[in-house]
Amino acid sequence: MSTRVAVLGTGRMGSAIARRLAETGIDLVLWNRTRARAEDVGVGTVAATPEDAVANVDVVITNRG
Repeated sequence: MSTRVAVLGTGRMGSAIARRLAETGIDLVLWNRTRARAEDVGVGTVAATPEDAVANVDVVITNRG
């Protein structure tokens, strides 16, 4: 069973974290207020809402700047 991680916020830091985790085989769910930014990361599954992103994951990473 692999670890599922949600990354909320795919700006500079969130996208870098997501790409690095993807390199290690982590199953990712991404969310960003602007969906296209999450899609541009090019890894994982993009969720429609933060609630959808965190459902059924083991770890949540978020950045509140």
